[in-house]
Amino acid sequence: IMLLPAASSTYAAAMASLRLRVGGRSISVVASLGIRSSPCYPQNNSPTSLLGRRQHPLVVPSSLSPFSMTPLAAFMSSAIADGASKPMIHSTIESIRTFRKTINNSTSVGFVPTMGALHEGHLSLVREARANNDVVIASIFVNPAQFGKGEDLDRYPRQLEKDSELLKEVGVDHIFAPSSDLMYGKNHVTYVEPMGFGETNEGKSRPGFFRGVATVVTKLFNIVQPTNAYFGQKDAVQCVLIRRIVEDLD
Repeated sequence: IMLLPAASSTYAAAMASLRLRVGGRSISVVASLGIRSSPCYPQNNSPTSLLGRRQHPLVVPSSLSPFSMTPLAAFMSSAIADGASKPMIHSTIESIRTFRKTINNSTSVGFVPTMGALHEGHLSLVREARANNDVVIASIFVNPAQFGKGEDLDRYPRQLEKDSELLKEVGVDHIFAPSSDLMYGKNHVTYVEPMGFGETNEGKSRPGFFRGVATVVTKLFNIVQPTNAYFGQKDAVQCVLIRRIVEDLD
């Protein structure tokens, strides 16, 4: 765990590098953890006491399986458009996969999954991805599988145009913004069920929440096939969940 300067006075940002193999492809996962207290650390090693020893996050090189070696035409055309900085928005799985196949083995892809309504925490993750990867993809998807009854999924802010502008400013190349119907078809019955998380306080108060998170993260990894993935987490239990996904779904 390596700490970065806090994005605000309310929490510190910790960076952890992990490995995950999805669809025969090994990727690194970098989790930026917003921590309001120190549940992931011994009491004598709180985030505050460690901030003085700043280190850069370690991203483990990936061992990539054979991949398409076609030219980077799709990436280059989108970069040239609109002042060489406007991200291309992909609303379908087919579109993002078609682009992904244009990238050869030597090109690193950083991925930042979000639910939109972006703030500085999200943007700091994108900056980290931009600094350490050749291509940066962000996703904007309000995941219905992690909302329970009474949590008002319909009122969650959706501002794709504004978020796209923010992502443009920090150097995102491509945005994956699918619909709920696309990600979860009418006959969808397969979920990733992380055992034991339903027994935590948050799991008891939000039944199905951790199943929804684990499912969408797994689906996004499979679709985007990133080299490195960056997560912002304020919740210690979600921190553990991402670790378990990485270690268990190898």
